Amino acid sequence: MSFSIHRNGRLFLGNTTNMSYAFEIREDGRAVNLHWGGRIHRAEDLPPVDEISFFSRAHYSRRVRQRRLEYSFYTPGDPSIPCLKLHSPDRAVELLYDGFRLENPDHLVVTLRDRNSGIRADLHYLLYPEFDLIARHAEIIKEGDGEVCFESLFSAVWSLPRGNAPRLTTLQGEWGQEYRVHRTQLLLGEYVLESRNGISGHSSVPFFAFDPGNADERSGEIHFGTLLWSGDWKFIFERDAFSENRVSGGINSFDFKLRLAGGEHFETPVFLAGFTRGGFGAMSRQIHRYSAACLTPAVMRKRVLPVVFNTYSCIRGPEVTEKNVLELIPRAAEVGCELFIIDAGWQTSMGDWEIHPEKFPGGFRKIIRSVQDHGMEFGIWMEFERVDSASRLYREHPEWRIDSSSYSLLDLSRGEVLEYLHGVIFKLLKENEIVYFKMDLNRYLEIPDVPARREMRTRYMLNFYELMSRLNEEFPHVFFENCASGSGRGDLAMDRYFSRINRSDNQDTLDILDIQEGFTYLHHPKSAGGGCQISRSYSYFFNHREIPLRFMAHAAMMGWPSLGIPLNRSSEEELKECRAYLDLNRKIRHVVAFGELYRLASHRENRYAAFEYVLPDRSEALLFVFAHALQFAQPLPNLHLEGLDPDAVYTIERYGQHETERDAFCNVPEPDPYPVSGRGLAEIGILVALSGDLDSRILHLRKR
Repeated sequence: MSFSIHRNGRLFLGNTTNMSYAFEIREDGRAVNLHWGGRIHRAEDLPPVDEISFFSRAHYSRRVRQRRLEYSFYTPGDPSIPCLKLHSPDRAVELLYDGFRLENPDHLVVTLRDRNSGIRADLHYLLYPEFDLIARHAEIIKEGDGEVCFESLFSAVWSLPRGNAPRLTTLQGEWGQEYRVHRTQLLLGEYVLESRNGISGHSSVPFFAFDPGNADERSGEIHFGTLLWSGDWKFIFERDAFSENRVSGGINSFDFKLRLAGGEHFETPVFLAGFTRGGFGAMSRQIHRYSAACLTPAVMRKRVLPVVFNTYSCIRGPEVTEKNVLELIPRAAEVGCELFIIDAGWQTSMGDWEIHPEKFPGGFRKIIRSVQDHGMEFGIWMEFERVDSASRLYREHPEWRIDSSSYSLLDLSRGEVLEYLHGVIFKLLKENEIVYFKMDLNRYLEIPDVPARREMRTRYMLNFYELMSRLNEEFPHVFFENCASGSGRGDLAMDRYFSRINRSDNQDTLDILDIQEGFTYLHHPKSAGGGCQISRSYSYFFNHREIPLRFMAHAAMMGWPSLGIPLNRSSEEELKECRAYLDLNRKIRHVVAFGELYRLASHRENRYAAFEYVLPDRSEALLFVFAHALQFAQPLPNLHLEGLDPDAVYTIERYGQHETERDAFCNVPEPDPYPVSGRGLAEIGILVALSGDLDSRILHLRKR
C-alpha cells in the first residue's frame, strides 16, 4: 500500500487498502489518468496510455487525447477547462513532464514545467491507505526572473471511468437549510457549483459524489471528493460526447488573480478524494476517520462533548449585564450545563472588543468565579472579522475596512489587521480563563472596495487560517466553535481549527433531521452544534411548529448538544425535564463522540429517521429513532443494525417510551428490550414502536 513506479519510470500506481489511483506520462510529456477506482494488484493490468485516449476518427483524436489529463492548462488542442491560465503574460502554456520524487512511500510529487514562462507545477499526491483516500494539490513556482499573474489556478482534475452518465450527489441549500442532499444525473456539457462571496457556503458545500445511480447507504460504487478551502471555490463537472466524465476544481476564478515574482511559490488548497463500494455510509466513515486522525487538533480527539448554555436564549443586547448574567449561572448549572457562554452584548463595540465597563464594572472576574464555583467553564462569543462605526478602530483605520458601511468587514488580507486581531483575541483568552470561543460571521466579502481586490480574497483566507493556527497552538485547551450565520463556512478545512460546528441557525428539529444527514456526509456528527438545539422558541421560529422537548433533546444528543431554553422564565417542570435529558446525555455521549455513524433510515425518504452509532471495539452502540406524522397506526419496519459484533449478545436499554399506556386496540405494544446477538440485530432487526407525531426513542446497546 503505497506508490510504485512502472513502465520505465513513466507509470505511477498508488494503492490504498481498497482503492487504486494510476496515471502515466505520454510520449508528448503529458500526464494522463489511467484508473481511479477499486484496488489494482498488477500494474500490468492497467491499459496502455494510448488506449485510454483512443478514438477511431483521426480528426478528433487530438481533442480526445487531452480529455484525461491529470492537470489541464490553457494550451492549443485542449478543449477542457484549464486548471492553470495566465493573465499576464497573456499566452498559452505547455506544462510538460520533468521528473518526479517520492517524499515518502505515500507521497509522490510529479513536476511539470513550461520553459517559456518559467512556471513549474509540482503535483502532489498523498495517499491515506487506512482511509482509502488520496489528497492532491499543486505547488506553483515561478522560476527565473520576471513576474507572472494567474487568472485561474485550480487544485486538481478528477477523471471518472468512461461510460454512462453517472448520478451526481451534492450538498446544497441556503441559510437555514444547509447541507441538503441533492441528486441529479450528469448531463452532456458543463455543470458548475461555486461560492463567490468569500465563504464556502451556505448555498453549496465543496463536496461531490458520483455513483452509477443505484448506490444507497449500505452498498454501491461511489467516487467522491471535497475541497479543503473556506473561501471562494468552484467545481466544474464535465461530460462530453465521448462519454468522459470529470471534475476540476479549486479556488474560484471569479474575481481572482495571483501574482508570483521570480522565486515565489503558491500552494493550492488540498482536494481530498476517495472511492468505495460500500455506499454513502462507508464514504462518510472514511472521511470521518480521516478528519478525526488528521484534521481535528490532537488535544481534542479524546475529549467528550460538554453541554453548552448560551446567554442568547435568555438575554440580548442591553440585557447582557453582570447582574443578569450572574442570575443565569446557577440556573444553568442546576439543569446540567457544563459550558457557560456569554453571547453578543458584552463588548463596547465590534472592532475594539473591550469588555463593556458599565455592564461589567469589574470585567469578567465575578462572572468567571461564579461559573467555576458552579462547576462549569467559561466562554464568549466574538465576531472578530467585523467592525462597526461605534468603534475607535473604525474611525482610526478606515484603510482597514473593506467598504464604508457602518458594519464593515476588516480586510484580513492585510498583515497589520492579522496582527491586531491576534493581539486582541490573545489578550481576551489569556486574561479571562476562557475555555470556549464561539466565532461568528454575519457579513460576507461580496465585492470589497479595496486595492488589488482580486488578490486580497485569497490572502484574506490564508491569513484567517494563520490566525486560527496560532490560537490553536497557543490555547490548545480551548474549544473553538465555527459559526458563520450558521454553517456559512461548512467545508472540511475548518475542522483543522474548530472542534464544534454551528450546523445551522435553523433549530427546527424536523428540519435538522434532514440537515444532519447531509452534514454527516462530510463532518463527524460529534461536531454538530447549534446555538439553541433544545429550545422551544428557536424550534418554533422557522416553521411555527410545536415540538416536544424530548424530541429536540434526543436529536441534540446525536451531536454536541446545547440548551437554549429561557432559564429565567422556565417552569420547574421544564427545568426538571431538561435536567433528565442532560443526565442521559452524560451517560451515552462517549458513544457519539468516539463511535462510527450508520444512517439506517432517511427522513428525506420516510416519515421516520434512524441513526446508529457504534464504538470501534463494538462494545456499545446507540440507536436514535424519530418519527413524524405516522398514519393509520402503521408500525415502523424492523430496523437492521450495522457494525455490531455478530457473535456477541447485546443488552438493550430504552429511553423515551411513553409514560402512559397507549390504546392497544390501535397501537403496536412497545416490547421490552431483551438481549439479542449482533447477528440477530443485523438480520432480523429490532422493532421500535413509534406512533403519531414527533415520537422518538434512544436505545443503548451494551455487549454482554
